[in-house]
Amino acid sequence: MRAAIVRYVENERVPLLVLAAAVWLAAAAVGHWALPLAVRARATATEVAQYDSLLAQAGSAELLRRRLSSTNDSLRAILASESGGMARASDLSGMLEMIIERARTADIGFVSVKPQPRVRAGALESYPVLLEFDCAYQPLGRFVAGLEAQPHIARIERLALTARSARSIEVKMLLSVFLQETEQP
Repeated sequence: MRAAIVRYVENERVPLLVLAAAVWLAAAAVGHWALPLAVRARATATEVAQYDSLLAQAGSAELLRRRLSSTNDSLRAILASESGGMARASDLSGMLEMIIERARTADIGFVSVKPQPRVRAGALESYPVLLEFDCAYQPLGRFVAGLEAQPHIARIERLALTARSARSIEVKMLLSVFLQETEQP
């Protein structure tokens, strides 16, 4: 009997190893992805239950409005700190300062910065700016990465590159930054 079991294991060792590896990978996947997801789902369900109980209580609508307003204010403060104080569309100078700071961080000196007429797009306003500068390829990449890292939506509408030398390019860029026009209630 024992010899039959040993022969069976010897004959089936590859499928058994594959099965053991599959079980181990499944356990690792559950531990790495499923458990954190379950914990986050439980926390979300608890938060939803708290809001449900608040809505069920008399006069809780005002309390809920204050909590949401407080959360909104804290998010706006985070946005203002991330964007150097530029949180509204009316702060065109703040937007230009942010662009110049991103360029300075990337070792780029502007030849010209020409704000274009703003364009309204729904609840957002687009502030196009024509930028002209000379730089190497790496500083241009750092500048674009800095624009991507900002908390506002920015889109490069047009980009013209002209090689000046082996290490220098002339850049003309039409950059649009989108900002919220009005405060949301």
